[in-house]
Amino acid sequence: MVITKNFEVVIPAPTDVVFNVLTDIAMHLSYWSIYDSLQLVGKDEAIVSLRIAGSQYSIRLKVKTEAVGGSRVIDFEGQGDIYFSLRLTLAAKGLYTLITGRLLVKSSFFRERILAPELVSFIDDYRRKLMIELPLMIEVLTKKEVAKLLKEGVVEAPPSEPSKPATPAPEEKPTATPVSVKPTPPTPPKEEVKKEVMAEVSGDPRALEDELKLSMLLVKSKLSTTKRVENTAVEVLNEALKTRDEVGLPITFVSASSVEGHKIRLLFKDKTLIGVRLELSDGSVFNGREALNKVKEITSKVEWRIYIYEVPPELASALEIS
Repeated sequence: MVITKNFEVVIPAPTDVVFNVLTDIAMHLSYWSIYDSLQLVGKDEAIVSLRIAGSQYSIRLKVKTEAVGGSRVIDFEGQGDIYFSLRLTLAAKGLYTLITGRLLVKSSFFRERILAPELVSFIDDYRRKLMIELPLMIEVLTKKEVAKLLKEGVVEAPPSEPSKPATPAPEEKPTATPVSVKPTPPTPPKEEVKKEVMAEVSGDPRALEDELKLSMLLVKSKLSTTKRVENTAVEVLNEALKTRDEVGLPITFVSASSVEGHKIRLLFKDKTLIGVRLELSDGSVFNGREALNKVKEITSKVEWRIYIYEVPPELASALEIS
């Protein structure tokens, strides 16, 4: 029997970059919920163990690529306990990449009835990870590559813009106002927000300083929920704390992105904030208390998207945060 499933997803990244990430077997398999383990036997070949519906299937997986017209094609073909084929066609759509995928699995009739619903769930999860987590991984890898080139002197950092003198405010003309006793204004909620955030912090939470650890969290953590809010950066921190308490996860990873290009990453162990990382739109990165202090300086009230992730116990153990 043959099981097939087609899907499409648009990635906000150039085709060449998406292609380079998805042709890396080890990196690509981290997006497969059915992936259990692998043993590389070559650059484009591996023995892969898949766990589907509680059963384990071993296949010898090979990666092949080709150019078809103006598109680039990636074929993952595996043979063994089952026949497994995942074909991805990448087409440039301006600055974005359209991925058209087709999954094809061959097995016995009795296995097909068990595998079919699980493979549908696998593709739904895989598509979501490509859409949400792949751009985050590309961002991390791109920053690491740029930092490497800057360090080696291959490229130069862009010059900073000279500061412009402040425009003097127009002189206000005095106007007669009636004398009245004004009620004491209520305490702005912003001050309460700042106290709430700082109350969560003890020491210098720098657990997200390591780029590799951050990339592993972005790729291998399980998305729990998302929120879209319009607020200042400090208030976004508060919203993340509130959501963390609502989901009640043992180890929680939070990634928040603003329309201005700023990113805030948080890592909680139980209810303790152990990692704070701020990535500004100009490329500068801050960690720990320095990041928290910089967050307070982002006072514009704009739209943010907050992603709350559950960190699996095995990943937490591997990253030594359990």
